[in-house]
Amino acid sequence: MSFTEVERALGVPQTRVDLGEKVLYKYKDMMVEFRDGKVADVR
Repeated sequence: MSFTEVERALGVPQTRVDLGEKVLYKYKDMMVEFRDGKVADVR
């Protein structure tokens, strides 16, 4: 999923962290990790 698809499904994240090679979207109960603009991991 892309950034837009995740935001459509889960809403805007509480925090967005750009670490260069990856981007983290932090929500209340989960964190979504993106690499190359696509979801790589959900915790």
